[in-house]
Amino acid sequence: MPKKNNGKKKTRKKLLESFHEVGKFCCGLARVRLDDKEFHILPNGKPAYPERYKSVADFEDGLAWVEDFDGSRFQINEEGIKQD
Repeated sequence: MPKKNNGKKKTRKKLLESFHEVGKFCCGLARVRLDDKEFHILPNGKPAYPERYKSVADFEDGLAWVEDFDGSRFQINEEGIKQD
């Protein structure tokens, strides 16, 4: 479950100042790209988890597909934990 942001939601314009690309918010998280690395952020602009990936998809039903830099693909939950 995404962490609460204490009401400090950043606007899309502000998020675009911090990241090269910002996706839409799905399940409370948005896909972002920064320096050729992708991950998900909370509405306050903070990373949802520490890992960085080659690519990430939007969350759907609490899971998102990611591709690691070694080419492996797998799903993570909203806390960034790899799912079997």
